[in-house]
Amino acid sequence: MRFADTLVPESISKNKAVFLGSIIALCVFFFSGKFIPSFEFVFLGMIGLSLILFSVFKFELALYQFIATLMLIETFFFTLSVAFFFSFIVLFFYAVKKPDLSAFKNWLAFPLVVFIISTLPSYINSVQYTRSIAESFQWGALFCIASIFGVTLKDDAAIKRMIWFFVFVVFLSSLTTISSAAFSMRRQFGFSGIAFIDLCGVAIMFMIASLFYEKKFRAFKTIVLLILLLAEFLTQTRNVFITLAISIFFVIILLFKEKDSLAIKKRNIIAFIAVFFMVLAIVLVIIYSYNPEMLARLSSKPNKILDEEVMSIGSFTSRLLIWDTAFNGFKAHPYVGIGFYTFPIASKIYSTINPMLYSLFVARLTPHETIIALFCEVGIVGFLGFSFLYISLVRAMARVRKTANSKKDITRTAMINSALIYILISLFATDAWLFGNLIMLWAFILGLFTANLNILKNADSMVPKG
Repeated sequence: MRFADTLVPESISKNKAVFLGSIIALCVFFFSGKFIPSFEFVFLGMIGLSLILFSVFKFELALYQFIATLMLIETFFFTLSVAFFFSFIVLFFYAVKKPDLSAFKNWLAFPLVVFIISTLPSYINSVQYTRSIAESFQWGALFCIASIFGVTLKDDAAIKRMIWFFVFVVFLSSLTTISSAAFSMRRQFGFSGIAFIDLCGVAIMFMIASLFYEKKFRAFKTIVLLILLLAEFLTQTRNVFITLAISIFFVIILLFKEKDSLAIKKRNIIAFIAVFFMVLAIVLVIIYSYNPEMLARLSSKPNKILDEEVMSIGSFTSRLLIWDTAFNGFKAHPYVGIGFYTFPIASKIYSTINPMLYSLFVARLTPHETIIALFCEVGIVGFLGFSFLYISLVRAMARVRKTANSKKDITRTAMINSALIYILISLFATDAWLFGNLIMLWAFILGLFTANLNILKNADSMVPKG
């Protein structure tokens, strides 16, 4: 079955009443859900309903709406992007005239199933089974969303529309981050919350790859990149700068390897790199001239926490307290872990630090680093399962890069792979990719990757053999 022929083709312009009604419902219940906590589940249901009404007439609208939910802050147990999965999957099967599970037969299925199975033994030690099961659901959502994007986006133009829409909504959040920081003179994250740090990081990688590989609108893209970098620096987060630096380094290496296929001279690549660092320098000058103290958090100096009576402690030192507790959990259950996603509620059992320090810097927090989180929560068995998933993705990225031949295919592949490189490196710096908005962002990027893989396979099958 060809999924391109099964999506409902009617134009939304023929259903203006539904369109306007859905927009009104979306706005009303968004604000009621924000300001009246008791309405949160009603809010979820009505958002899902408005999504269905708004999108049944053209399924691609649901893809845009899903991307938009990545920018919204958590309002209940699941982040909005995870909660929207339910409406998203219903819409997909509604849009397909003949329900077919072939959309979910792809490269990601086997390694993801291996990882999920490897986490199951950890449930033996889980202090709250319902939490482990409910949060593990996010991996199923990741697979379904990646698969749906993979079969829905059929060509280069469709993938680029998704990428640029994502960059656009991150750009809007960047503007609010910059304006908030300008008025408050403090660390800000815009309307996307703490997830903005990595949302912006992925958008920056898209922009850098586009600048390196495409000639169109370079001046405009440079301005957008400058604003994104400025917003990212205003978050004052050390990890993201290290991740970006390493990611850009790998992208530059790939660019040098592909310069012949793209007919780009080495001096032009060097010029592009020089321009990027000039933009980076401009961003730093702007921040430093406006408020030098905004860059203070990037140093290794400790911050003061709470009142003067409480000891001054740096963010890295507070992480060490968390990691000490996580290591105790690993020592107690090295093979299968303490239970997937249970560290925030089980950490007290394994803590050996001062109770006051525990309540201030460990209680209700995650391990803050993926490898430590995996060893602690799912043990050696779960870590090996995740390693298999990680290696499978790296190998798939290498295969796709070799398959791309035309300049358009190479450019599209480079943009998607650049975002994945950022995610794969960021996994070593934070565990936020295992839940919430960031696991859904990962699903979105994997969806683009799967769609690109399908496009390249179809193009290769159409080439005469021999």
